[in-house]
Amino acid sequence: MSEEVGSNSTAARARPTTYVHKACSNCRHRKTRCDGERPICRRCRLRPPRTQSPCKYSHTVTPARGVNFPGEVELEDSDQVLLSSPYSESNTLIVQCWESPAWTTSPPPEASTDRSRVRHRCILTLSKVTPQDMRALWVNAFLNRFAQHHFFFLDPTELTSEILSDPPVAHSYRDILPSGLSNAVFLWACRVLKDSVADSGYSEENLLAQTISAVAGDTMLIDSWDRALRVMQAQVLLSFYYMETGRFLEGKSYCAAATSLAFSTGLHQLGYPSYARPFPPEFLRLSLPEVAENARSVASINAFRAVVILNNYWVAVSGVPSSNPAWMMVHSLSHHNSSMYNFPSQYHQIDLHSTAGSTNDDDSGTSALALFADASSLLARTIVFTALYQGIDPHPAEFWALDHRLESFCESLLPVGGAGSAPTVQLHLTTHIFVYAAILQLHSPHSATSLVSHLKCLSSTSGAARCLADAPLGVWEHADPVLGPLLSAFAEFLIAQLPLSIGSPVVLSAILSALHTLAPRSALIEKCHSLTQQRYAVAQMSMELGVPVLPQ
Repeated sequence: MSEEVGSNSTAARARPTTYVHKACSNCRHRKTRCDGERPICRRCRLRPPRTQSPCKYSHTVTPARGVNFPGEVELEDSDQVLLSSPYSESNTLIVQCWESPAWTTSPPPEASTDRSRVRHRCILTLSKVTPQDMRALWVNAFLNRFAQHHFFFLDPTELTSEILSDPPVAHSYRDILPSGLSNAVFLWACRVLKDSVADSGYSEENLLAQTISAVAGDTMLIDSWDRALRVMQAQVLLSFYYMETGRFLEGKSYCAAATSLAFSTGLHQLGYPSYARPFPPEFLRLSLPEVAENARSVASINAFRAVVILNNYWVAVSGVPSSNPAWMMVHSLSHHNSSMYNFPSQYHQIDLHSTAGSTNDDDSGTSALALFADASSLLARTIVFTALYQGIDPHPAEFWALDHRLESFCESLLPVGGAGSAPTVQLHLTTHIFVYAAILQLHSPHSATSLVSHLKCLSSTSGAARCLADAPLGVWEHADPVLGPLLSAFAEFLIAQLPLSIGSPVVLSAILSALHTLAPRSALIEKCHSLTQQRYAVAQMSMELGVPVLPQ
């Protein structure tokens, strides 16, 4: 009798029989613990079997209850629904949507043991829900917005072929194309085609939640140089989307993630010879095997430049310190002498866009994109400089050295007017606005006590108004959202000078007119225009009552 009791107690302490049915075939064969992760369990991801056999399940998980949203498709084949065999051929591009806080609440603690119950059983089959022509429409809308944009550094032809064509047969989970970039493309396309996709069953909220989940999943599967660039591109697009919509907290976090990935993959070391960076040691620098072959590619250099410019954008928009180190400047990629370092000639041709009135010789830093990057870096550095000396007088040598650098850079720029495409003219305009904003940022704290600083501030606002008058703002289809905060800064200074300066109302009217013209082309510019108009109305009321207008 005691033997039966002992055997029963041993069986009670043993692994439950339900676990065996929930484990994958590989974990059963290796007799290891399986977490039931679909489509591939954690152990098979970390330590793939030598036989390269797929991670198959015989147990069908009960669907978790969640909130349905447009685009959900009911599929009868359980293997296709659960993606139990990613190695089999598939004629459809399947994107799995994990559970997001935007759709459901957090799962109860008792459900945390079975991760498959926490997920949404939501499958978007793009070939069924989204027709081929709609996908083509979305990709074309995205490329129309970003084909010549400084935040897009991948090959447009390759991106189009990957999204429109069916994916190849995947022999392992590493061969599955990342979905974060595709979702980011569809998210921006949905924003560009606001009225066109209103009746298609898709919304920005659902696509945004899906993009966040997909980018987070892609970040866990970075094992190649190409995948790192794609994840970085998705993070840059998502951060820029948050800037466009005025959500600074989320946008800055994705900018920091893209910056961390850029530095982790060694993009900041491009442009320096091996003997110029003894630390860290050679065997500890880079972990990706393809870095040595792709380190000098055009996409790699443009990727790091996009990350640096995006950080400068966030410094200008929100005043938050940049994720880039203070010693890292973007011109470190372009202002090297090729005869000294013996770099290949194509290494310096990093400007892929045709520019009017400038050359593509990045070795001298004269391309439009190189000047734009340097201008944004100068503004970010000026903001940091004024923040360090807030409330106290800066060192005269440092102050006037920075002032001389800004003035020299401004004089070297070409006029905004001239022939060129809309993105090229907008790039030139934003470059001028960056420099004039840096001059205003440097001298505005001393405008009340120094006549020289006051005149320089008025000169910078007048220069910005002249650039806006020369640019064809009305024909632009899109506008850079960073123009909203920069033009609002000029308007804020001029509003405070209304009772004193004679020419301030004329310049202020030109800047407010430019904000009014650009407001329908960007949500952030529209918000800045509304707040500036409110501030201007309060200032006019104060002038009528005889109350001095104070800067805010």
